[in-house]
Amino acid sequence: MELDLRVEALPGFPDLDGAHELAWGYLLDRVFSDAYHSGVGSLSLVLPHPALEEWARWRAEQTPAKGGRSGFAALDGSRPQSAERIYALRFGLLAPAALRSRTPAGAIPRVESRLFVYTLPALLASLPMRLNAPRLRDVGWLGMRRHFVSEKPVAAYYCLEIGGGA
Repeated sequence: MELDLRVEALPGFPDLDGAHELAWGYLLDRVFSDAYHSGVGSLSLVLPHPALEEWARWRAEQTPAKGGRSGFAALDGSRPQSAERIYALRFGLLAPAALRSRTPAGAIPRVESRLFVYTLPALLASLPMRLNAPRLRDVGWLGMRRHFVSEKPVAAYYCLEIGGGA
């Protein structure tokens, strides 16, 4: 897939380790998977952190162009530009106020799906992972993984909206 990549580093963006590293794996996988299945051959992508650049380039190399449609992914919380397929990232209730304020309302004319990533249920389920009991850590780990991503509306750190352009 042809990739036009730009990095717009966001102040206050979390370190890419632990839950945020896992979250960005989910987010990028969903964008590139949907782009492939939607026939996107050329994707413009805006990322919020330089460390994500290598992740995105690798996914673009692994994703063949299936069609000639254009795609635009604003994964820095900004308003996406016009394209046939649009991906917009909103920062949800679990994100700091500075990141939440970047979230544009109505960024996609026709939202077809939403993906809520690093959800409140996952955060709460992960609390036992900090305890010194192996069984409770395992229960916390399983609960965190089970609730980490949701297609149903739930309080989350990230919300990826996917849809068609104007």
